Amino acid sequence: MDVIKMPNTMPLISVAVPTYNRAHVVTHTINSILDQTFQNLEVIVVDDGSTDQTRSVLTPYLEKVTYIRTENKGLAAARNTGMRHASGEYIAWLDSDDMWLPAKLMIQVAYMMSNPDVVMTSTDFSAFNDQGVIEKSHIRSYYGVIDRTPNGFAGIYSKRDVFDISALLKSGASDNVMVNVYSGHIHDSLVRGSCIHPPTVLIRRSAAQEIGDVDESLTNVMEYDYFIRLSRLGKIAYIDMPLLYYRYSDDQMSSDKHLIDIKFSILRIIQKIQKDDPGYVERNSRFYRQRLALCHAGVAAAAAESNSYLAFTHLAKSIGLGHLDRQTLKVLAKAILPSWLLQKYRRLNASPPDKR
Repeated sequence: MDVIKMPNTMPLISVAVPTYNRAHVVTHTINSILDQTFQNLEVIVVDDGSTDQTRSVLTPYLEKVTYIRTENKGLAAARNTGMRHASGEYIAWLDSDDMWLPAKLMIQVAYMMSNPDVVMTSTDFSAFNDQGVIEKSHIRSYYGVIDRTPNGFAGIYSKRDVFDISALLKSGASDNVMVNVYSGHIHDSLVRGSCIHPPTVLIRRSAAQEIGDVDESLTNVMEYDYFIRLSRLGKIAYIDMPLLYYRYSDDQMSSDKHLIDIKFSILRIIQKIQKDDPGYVERNSRFYRQRLALCHAGVAAAAAESNSYLAFTHLAKSIGLGHLDRQTLKVLAKAILPSWLLQKYRRLNASPPDKR
């Protein structure tokens, strides 16, 4: 067991907050930043062409935040604008409908100052919606690759440490507060699937400058590509403690209605590795083909009931790369069978209601 102590100096942290039509919740996000126990902050709000009252609700905060309005170009462009205006030693991302717990930045920056070979940290997070908290620790539910990996976090990261973070908390608790921190070179694990939640990250600005911008050509999950590129520079750490409240809503980019786009973006990200790091692909050709095949299968599964041509195209590519399992046959059936027959099949195979 080790202790993460209060830093002797307080480096500047730049917080980049992209927003689009979040006037009804963005002030909650800003308040969660301003309420951080770590106070040496530069808050940069990038309004990506909102058409609601975003500017009006942020007016009372303009002495404390930098407000930048741009034409609507999407999340990646807004993140890049925020980072280009950052002057801190560290950069944090926060989406404008989520909220941090008060000690979030203090814990992360104290750990990173003690571990200069770590280029980025992320954390666990809680999930909520308009009805209340969905799950206090939500990362395993959100990122299935964690449970698919043998030994979970210990299989993704090479090292686990247990830290006492009591000195970083203002809870007044007499008992020690312990937290697991996993760290290591996780590039291979990330290629297998993302396990890093974007609004929890704290990034060394020097590393962000080295890898360049978030890829604006990607329409979804563009942070996954960014984290893969970042993982080539050094170690990444995960703090196993929920330090973010993540809001679920119907119009967010990660909602189910964007599933085809999400799966297609993941496919593009894995294909990019061939161009960005051909040596890695050559050294790990079998694993890379398997991952590429699964990505094609993911697109096919997402498109099976709405776009048969797209489903067949990517199913064929997946099979051509050597992937064939029961899920492949299910996708094929969905793409072939008429919708009324699929609905009848689901009704016949539906589980009886729980009468307990």
